[in-house]
Amino acid sequence: MRFLIIVVGLLLISCENKNLIESEVLFKIQNKEVYSKNILELKIINKSNNDYFLCLDTTSMYFNPGVDYKINEFIHPKPIFYLNDEIIDVGYPLSSMIKPMSLDTAHYNCVKRNIEYSQELLEDLRKLKKILLIKSNTNVTLKLPFNNSQIWCNELYTYIREEGSCKIQFKYKMNKAYFDRIVDKKLLLELQQKKYKPYFKEIVSNKVPFILK
Repeated sequence: MRFLIIVVGLLLISCENKNLIESEVLFKIQNKEVYSKNILELKIINKSNNDYFLCLDTTSMYFNPGVDYKINEFIHPKPIFYLNDEIIDVGYPLSSMIKPMSLDTAHYNCVKRNIEYSQELLEDLRKLKKILLIKSNTNVTLKLPFNNSQIWCNELYTYIREEGSCKIQFKYKMNKAYFDRIVDKKLLLELQQKKYKPYFKEIVSNKVPFILK
């Protein structure tokens, strides 16, 4: 019985090590703890012998409420929150109205800008303008604003509202089906001729404390 337990334990360790080996690209949150409205330092590590690229927004970690969810998931790592060691799948920030919706000029212009921005963003993705190049055995550190809450067109969007011992982690997986559908194949071929490959496996970060203030 004792021998069986040892064998099972060794098998579990072997499987865990295999998963670590297969993770060619990793995220590492450099901050010891993350606050709302602070700068998140995210190191992206390529420990493989391949040159890869990711379709990431390198200006913000925050999901843009005015953009289609497929685009958001395509260019932003998803924040995963753990409250009192239990996972909270928030996916998207929850919204609450700041003031009653109206069809006034300000609101109309805000919605119009969102639509125009979404179209511009989709065209940038199609032309592979929003990509992060990561050479083999190198790393890149992004310093990006991350907010627990953001106001958008008279609505307040918030990821997590409950208080407690909270940790945050980021996960990202470039959607291959969506990538194949929108990306200009000629431009992709040009990038591949430079030895860069799209990376479609899941990338996971470490967990760090998330301080609600």
